[in-house]
Amino acid sequence: MDKSDSLTAPCSVNPAGNRMCPNNVGMTDAERTWVTNAHNEKRSLLARGLIRNGKNPRNKNLPRAYYMPRMTYDCRAEADAIAYAQLCTMMKSDER
Repeated sequence: MDKSDSLTAPCSVNPAGNRMCPNNVGMTDAERTWVTNAHNEKRSLLARGLIRNGKNPRNKNLPRAYYMPRMTYDCRAEADAIAYAQLCTMMKSDER
């Protein structure tokens, strides 16, 4: 396998670490949990009105959310993302 093949080769995951989405390879449950928790932490800050609107320190914070439920991990969305990523040719785009 040459270097370009290694960029697109699927990762192997220990089956013991892949119980949430056993049909999807390439991520572990720990990674899925980390991603979900990171998103929920940022969403919590936003929901509580703790995110500034833009970078200007004189700007006010964004308004609090009325209702923002916690996100849950979606194995189907992961499978769709993996399928779409596999369409990538890892070639430079034409310059126009």
